[in-house]
Parts: sequence; C-alpha cells; structure tokens
Amino acid sequence: MQMLPIDLRRALLDESRSPLISRHAVFHACRQLDNRFFQRLVCDGLRPQTHAPDECLFSYGMVCTRLYLVSAGECSYVKYGTIMRVLLQNSRFRRRSPFSSSDLTDRYGRFRSESL
Repeated sequence: MQMLPIDLRRALLDESRSPLISRHAVFHACRQLDNRFFQRLVCDGLRPQTHAPDECLFSYGMVCTRLYLVSAGECSYVKYGTIMRVLLQNSRFRRRSPFSSSDLTDRYGRFRSESL
C-alpha cells in the first residue's frame, strides 16, 4: 500500500472503511458536513486490529482510551452491577476478566475491529 500514490491510497481506504462507520448517525453526519474531516478520520484515525477469541479487550476499572468498531465476527459486552463490582474487588475474582471476546469468530477464529 505504501507504494501507491497518496491520493489513490486515500481513495482506497475511504472506499473500504467508509461503509463500516457511515452506518452510525454521528459519523454519517460528519461525512455530510465535512467530507475532508471524514476522509482524514477514515484514512488516518482508524487502525485495523485482529483479536483472538477469549482475548480481553477491556475490564472493569480500566480507563476508556479508544473506540472499537466491529467489522467482522461478534463482540459481547456485559455491564455488571454493584454485586459484581464488590466481587471483582476481592483478589480471588480479580484475575478473571468479565470482558472478553469469547464469542468472537470469523472462519479463522479471529475477531477484527477498527479502533480510533
């Protein structure tokens, strides 16, 4: 991809990544209001990642630093209540993360996402 001219590279990235995020109302509005901003977001802001099944993406108490957009496979998120928070503060339960990508599969057993 590095060998392609910059305009062609941007057009290719825009064409391949735009359908993923344009479905969301906020990103669709960004595209309608300022196409150059949207193109920079798609070409420079998104970073493709592949995650294995059961890989922990985040867990209770972590500070949010990125946004995951699932482009293939499945991702499950569980919001735990007060009881689970108390259990997780106990050192016996802290080792197991409640948030994992155990349901994530593609035909190779991997999970793909784009992160900002």
